[in-house]
Amino acid sequence: MDRTLADGLHLYTTLWIPGVSLKAVHLGWGRIQHCPVDGNWSLVTLVRFAELSSGDRMLAFERWDFSIS
Repeated sequence: MDRTLADGLHLYTTLWIPGVSLKAVHLGWGRIQHCPVDGNWSLVTLVRFAELSSGDRMLAFERWDFSIS
C-alpha cells in the first residue's frame, strides 16, 4: 500500500505496510526513514491524502522513496 508521508518539511510517497518496516525504524505512530527529497533521515508520519491540497498531492505523487519500474 502506498502512502503519503511528511517529515515536517517534505511530502513524498512510500510503500507503507502497517507493522512492517523494511527500510525504516518503526516507532509506533511514526518511523525514522530516509527522505528522498534531501537525503536525510527524519521522523515521518502518515498524511491523510484527502486533506492535502491538489498541489501537495501532485508534489507527493511525484516524489517516491523508491523507483517504480
